[in-house]
Amino acid sequence: MTKELIIVGGANGTGKTTFALEYVAQHGVEYLGADAIAAEISSDDPTSARFQAGRRFVTALNERVQGSECLLIESTLSGVALRNGLKRAAQSGFKISIFFLFVDTPETCIERVAQRVRMGGHDVPVEDIRRRFGRSIRNFWNIYREMADSWLVVYNGPEGPLDVVVGSQDEESIRDASWYQTFLQLLMSSNP
Repeated sequence: MTKELIIVGGANGTGKTTFALEYVAQHGVEYLGADAIAAEISSDDPTSARFQAGRRFVTALNERVQGSECLLIESTLSGVALRNGLKRAAQSGFKISIFFLFVDTPETCIERVAQRVRMGGHDVPVEDIRRRFGRSIRNFWNIYREMADSWLVVYNGPEGPLDVVVGSQDEESIRDASWYQTFLQLLMSSNP
C-alpha cells in the first residue's frame, strides 16, 4: 500500500472539516485536525486552546508520518509551519496530495463561520478570517502546491464542491475555466 498524506486546505469557512470528514468516512483513513485537538483540550472554549492545539498538531503529525499508511490532515495553509512536516513526510515515503477548497470572497467565509458558531461550532475572529483568506490561496499556490505529488483546487460554493483545476508536479488540467479565472484573480489580489 502506498503511504499517502492528504491535506485538505483552505481559509476558515471554506468547508474543510465537512469535506475532510466525508473523505475519511468514504476512504477509512486516519484524520488529524488542529480544531479537533483544540476541542479535546477545551470543549467549552476551543478557541482559547488554539495555540496549544497547534503545537500538539505538529507533534502528532511528526509522530504519524513515522507509522501511518494514510493520513488526512486539514489546515488553512495560511502559514508556512507545515512545510517541514511535509518535507519529513515526503522523506518517509509519503505521497502528498492536496485538496484546496476556496470560495469567492472572505465575506462568504465570515458568514459561514458565524453560521457554524450559531450551530455550536467554534469561532474565528473576523480579522483572522480576512487575513488568512488571501494567505491561504497564496501559500497553497506558491509553496504547498509545489511540494505535492498531486493537487486539486475545489470551489466549495452553495451548490457543493466543484473541481476547478487538477495537477501534479509536471502537469495541470483545467476542469472549470470560469472558476479557474476567479481563483487566479483571488490569487493575484492576494499577492502583496
